[in-house]
Amino acid sequence: MQLIRALLIAATIIVLLSGFSVFFGSRKQEKKSAKFFLLAALGAATWTIAVMIALDMPWASSEFVRFIVTCIIGSITICDVGLLAFFSYGYAGGKTLTSLFAFGGAILVALLAYDPSLFYSSYDLSNGYVQLYTEQSWHFYVLIAYFFLISITFSSYLIRRIEDTTNPGLKNGLKILLCGLSIGGILALLFDLVFLTTLPTLTWIGPLATVVSILSFYYSVVKYHTLDVSSKWMKAMSSVILVGTAVIVYLTVFYVITRFTN
Repeated sequence: MQLIRALLIAATIIVLLSGFSVFFGSRKQEKKSAKFFLLAALGAATWTIAVMIALDMPWASSEFVRFIVTCIIGSITICDVGLLAFFSYGYAGGKTLTSLFAFGGAILVALLAYDPSLFYSSYDLSNGYVQLYTEQSWHFYVLIAYFFLISITFSSYLIRRIEDTTNPGLKNGLKILLCGLSIGGILALLFDLVFLTTLPTLTWIGPLATVVSILSFYYSVVKYHTLDVSSKWMKAMSSVILVGTAVIVYLTVFYVITRFTN
């Protein structure tokens, strides 16, 4: 658990500082879209912290369990809505779709906060972490459908941006970003929702996968200038990303080795 906690803390730092670096380092004309990336980063950081708490909860009241589960679902929603707003910015229909998904997500999170039995029928803390039981909950499947649809939507806008780009270097950078987001999105959807009840000890993979998306975004900005960020902020972000990535890779390798050798 200590290794997982260290992994999640490192992931939180990378996500937060990357979000602030992009927002404060972006040029004036890109500030409006950069604020949505910052929103997504804040959502991802909250999601990571909530998962870390859920994995180390030997005892808690039902109200606190509800609060943590709501935080996880709510922060994932904020992260995805932020990404949708970021990639759809400037396109016709982008604001409308973002508003619709934000409204739908707010309703689903509010229903969970009001009546958690819509999402899970019971929970178990006997193993030191939160184990949820959904038992064919309609809310659970609606959430899966919601996150799948919003992921497809913001990926579609990114694909559209790739098709509209004539600069070969910029096009390659956006393709790398699409690959990173796809990998991170699939892992997050699987381990933090689809496998939530069957593999609860692996929910940490979901927020950790956001680092893959951050790294792809960072690489596309550095190498292909997919976002106009000042050199001062890029240097600061580079240091954070490189150190944080080194720590995460080391801890992940160490965790895998100790897990399969014991």
